[in-house]
Amino acid sequence: MLHTSIGSVPVSPAVFDRREFGRRECALPGQIKIPLRQALSCMLLNVSSGGALLDVDTFEFVPARFKLKVGNFESVCHVRHRDGRHVGVEFDVPCRFDLVDGDE
Repeated sequence: MLHTSIGSVPVSPAVFDRREFGRRECALPGQIKIPLRQALSCMLLNVSSGGALLDVDTFEFVPARFKLKVGNFESVCHVRHRDGRHVGVEFDVPCRFDLVDGDE
């Protein structure tokens, strides 16, 4: 198995984060908007300019594509992975952190 090191600590390749964009930890309320249905509440657990990790109570009802609204940021996104209540999504448009935080 190929190993590399970070500093003096050897690290297996499986440990590396394969995300294209760095994530920012947060705990922000959001809404999953689905046409012809009531919006679902969610919590943004982390976010990057390219995507986010959501905590959703009703994850089985989250479609493959939907509109996510957090603060003043809104984007169509698609599900990249699901793990229990957690749903990882990729944004169709890059996230503006100033809008996510609610700043104008």
